[in-house]
Amino acid sequence: MVDAFDFKTVEAESKEFWDAQQVYPKVKARPKAVKAPKYYFLDGPPYTSGNVHLGTTWNKILKDMVLRYKRMQGFDVWDRAGYDMHGLPTEHATEAEIGIHGREQIQAYGVERFIDACRALCIRNMLKMNDDFIKLGVWMDFENAYQSITKEFMEGEWWLIKQAHEKGRLYEGERTMTWDATNATALAKHELAYENVTEPAIYVRFPVIDKGTGEASKDTFILIWTTTPWTIPFNLAVMANPGVVYCKVKVVFDETPQHWILAKDLLDDFIVKGLKLDYVIEEEFAGKTLEGVAYLHPFAKYNQVYADLKAKHPKVHTVILSAEYVDTSAGTGLVHCAPGCGPEDYEVGHRNGIPPFNTIDEQGFCRDIVPFIGLEAKKEDEEFIRLIDREDALLFTHKYTHEYPFGERSKSPVIFRTTKQWFLKIEDIKDQLIAENNKITWVPQAAYNAFNSWLENLRDNSISKQRFWGTPLPVWRNVDDPKDYIVIGSAKELKELANLDAEPEDLHIPTVDKIAFQHKGKDGKMHEFRRVPDVLDVWVDAGTTSWNCLDFPQRHDQFDDLYPADFILEGKDQIRGWFNLLHIASMVAVGKPAFKACYMHGFINDSQGRKMSKSLKNYILPEEVTSKYGVDATRYYMVGAANPGFDMNYNFDDLDAKFRNLLVYWNLHKYLIVLASQSDIVPVSVEELERRGLLSVEERYVLSRLHTAVRDMTRTLDEYRLNEVPLPVEEFLLDVSRTYVQLVRDKATAGSDDEKLAVVSILFHALCEGITLFAPIAPYYAESVYRHLRVAFPDMCSEESVHMRMWPKADETYMDGQLEADFVIAKDLIGAVLAARDKAQLGVRWPVKEVRVDCAPAQQQAILRMESLVLTLTNLKEISFSPVDISYTVEPNTKTIGKDFGKETQLVMHLIEKHQHELVEMLKSRQPHVIIDDKTLKPEHLNVTRIVPDKYQVGEGNTLRAYLDVLRTPELEREGFAREVIRRIQQLRKKSGLVKSDRIAVEIAAGDATLRAAIEEHAQAIAERCGATRFVLADTLSQNFVMTNEEKIKGASFVVGFNVLE
Repeated sequence: MVDAFDFKTVEAESKEFWDAQQVYPKVKARPKAVKAPKYYFLDGPPYTSGNVHLGTTWNKILKDMVLRYKRMQGFDVWDRAGYDMHGLPTEHATEAEIGIHGREQIQAYGVERFIDACRALCIRNMLKMNDDFIKLGVWMDFENAYQSITKEFMEGEWWLIKQAHEKGRLYEGERTMTWDATNATALAKHELAYENVTEPAIYVRFPVIDKGTGEASKDTFILIWTTTPWTIPFNLAVMANPGVVYCKVKVVFDETPQHWILAKDLLDDFIVKGLKLDYVIEEEFAGKTLEGVAYLHPFAKYNQVYADLKAKHPKVHTVILSAEYVDTSAGTGLVHCAPGCGPEDYEVGHRNGIPPFNTIDEQGFCRDIVPFIGLEAKKEDEEFIRLIDREDALLFTHKYTHEYPFGERSKSPVIFRTTKQWFLKIEDIKDQLIAENNKITWVPQAAYNAFNSWLENLRDNSISKQRFWGTPLPVWRNVDDPKDYIVIGSAKELKELANLDAEPEDLHIPTVDKIAFQHKGKDGKMHEFRRVPDVLDVWVDAGTTSWNCLDFPQRHDQFDDLYPADFILEGKDQIRGWFNLLHIASMVAVGKPAFKACYMHGFINDSQGRKMSKSLKNYILPEEVTSKYGVDATRYYMVGAANPGFDMNYNFDDLDAKFRNLLVYWNLHKYLIVLASQSDIVPVSVEELERRGLLSVEERYVLSRLHTAVRDMTRTLDEYRLNEVPLPVEEFLLDVSRTYVQLVRDKATAGSDDEKLAVVSILFHALCEGITLFAPIAPYYAESVYRHLRVAFPDMCSEESVHMRMWPKADETYMDGQLEADFVIAKDLIGAVLAARDKAQLGVRWPVKEVRVDCAPAQQQAILRMESLVLTLTNLKEISFSPVDISYTVEPNTKTIGKDFGKETQLVMHLIEKHQHELVEMLKSRQPHVIIDDKTLKPEHLNVTRIVPDKYQVGEGNTLRAYLDVLRTPELEREGFAREVIRRIQQLRKKSGLVKSDRIAVEIAAGDATLRAAIEEHAQAIAERCGATRFVLADTLSQNFVMTNEEKIKGASFVVGFNVLE
């Protein structure tokens, strides 16, 4: 027999079975044997931090569900796992592990030893993460996971750089970088942590330069606002939104009449509320008319560099346009632009030919700009503000709270620096990138919109970093000419150029930086070439996974068969990250997208929507969840917990509900196995039931629901609507338990052999197919249930594992939409009748003469089609749609009236009191509303009291109302007593371990006249239903019986005894 559900046992036994029987390898091998269609899934590589957090858990669960589905559909699935391993997080973790810190200490420790330590840490973490993913039930090729630190993978990156170079898409240039001055290093986006900070924000005025005279105005100013005062020395432009309305206003400031230019929408906020001044609008104009307006930088008189920049770049210190980075949510609607101090500023500056100017050094100190020399950026903002005010450029200072990036390791606020980097030239193929993206299936549509918007504003991509632990940039430069360099695309090419005896087996810095060679330079002479010191940005590692996963370019067969990937799946933070680099790298290298379809999920917050953090004490580890609820419940919950692209608010109440559903499904399969065993019945196929005419309306309903669930679930998976996947199978299995099992309880235990066969067979078919649908969601659980079914019904379960079964196919011949819709109405009526019975304290075994149903005409037709079923399950004699003589009282519902009518609430309340008759007629005729004096009044605007005749008890359904006639008659009472007697005898048979074929001799001794009359009237039915060959009603029992018991029904006592007949 099946034990109670224990997820720990289920997981352990299923895992042991998979390992012992090599189920995953068998599943993988089967499609290859028949040359099945191929499906290339590209795993977005998690970073080898060593810790699998909830977000990574969610990500891998979604991926695994898709892969299991595709395998069950018969695809030959490419499911190689992968890991991202280079980059600063590993450097930091390694430094901490060996007790050093910073570039100088790394060099003193020895770069080669440090690289070896980084590698060892990554591999150790990878193996731990493999184990964690496998415990989550994830079936992927972890033994052969691609690793960005291997020679072959790094060659795949070199191949990209070589391709880019040969196509004229590799160049060296300047870029603004996020900089951690504490650690003197550039930071990638994933190395930042954002915090809310309150700090000074300033309004600054720049005098406009007169076009005629070329002189700075004494009284006309452009006004800007910034939260980074330290960047004012590097201001090279002001951004205006071409679509925003701006004004030139006259104000009196410091007792001096002045003319200020700023956005119209912000005049009151800044001038009236902020400065407590009045203003007069002199002109209004669109932002686009400001383009080219020149102004004077407040520190131009001290620094010749501004004039030099202006001479080379004419748009320096003018107004430029930007719709994407200028709005009127705060400030002046004119945005200070320092291209050397931020990525957005850099983008707009680059578009307008303005260079990234910044003299902040590696330690964060300002150099060469008077009077700021020696000041520390960000940390000495107050001194920057004082110096700006000294030049009479400061208008106003206030405290402002906003989100700002901090170094994840240093915990210090970042700054920005301008450094030389290597780039991929992609702006000129932006239209092609967009066109190819239009061929990709994105789920949700918002992901496509976000990625398309990103591509529309795409800029050349920086690919270099100044790190130790990364793939070396494969550029060897002429030591005598910085502009003369060679790009190397493989270890083999390096071997040949450097005339090495063998290819280097490791391509990290300690190996390749020792390799220099003589080669003919651009001048035709021989020169020494040495590698540039940079490494590739870790995003380039990730961007090349689309072919590195297939071992390309070392081998071409897998690439030719599979590329591009059929599907990828990652979080919404990858729009600018992995999705971007995959698309760019593939288009640059092979001229087509890297993937055909993408599902994007959100982040995980706590139940209140807050970001999880240790400081808030709301951080949850995956093992905290799985140890309490198990892997399958965790998977089941997480798959459907959030719409695509939206964050998941992790809620233990919702998880607990899914766990309880698992208990329901578990008990359902236990019920089937016990029922089949006790009845000694082996299920047969649905086709056999059809042939023998054994499919009643209940069975046809289950079959229709099953095939509808198969159809809907298949569609959600095929269309990558992954959050919707669990719902069809969940609703189906719950419906089988809550509807079908309840409908057939009597015929399952006391019905004919054919009826029992139908019940057992349909339950088996529903469970076996249902658990197959459930297998990609909850693999351990589904395996355990299937194995129990296989033990109980070996001839019906041919496959060794549920994961080796083929995905069910929806058969339209079994799908009956009308029947399913009718069942919804029937269940609503049954629930309403049972609710009325409960109120009347009248059990369902006691027959009722009539129920009158108040519902719409379409529902009446559905009820008539399902009449027999409803009558049987509710123990009714008749269903009527004749109206019940009900009186109504209606009063205003002030809450809903106030919400809908506001100031007219009192008027509407008066109308309700005055027009009672019209409102009651609306309720009686089930009209959605009534119009009185131009006011539309609806039932929800009323508090309704229904006064029902005493003979009726009301039961409320979702869409109908049932009036149950609870008036008792002697005939109904006698039938009820008889039904109770039958139930008590059947309970005694079950307690005695009898089966249906066992015949008994029964005597009942009863003194109550009503009870005796009931037994006498229904003696034949009692004997037939209880399997009694001999049935006697007596005053006292005539002999000693094997089984006797004293019973009581509504206070009437009786004794029943029976013997089993040979």
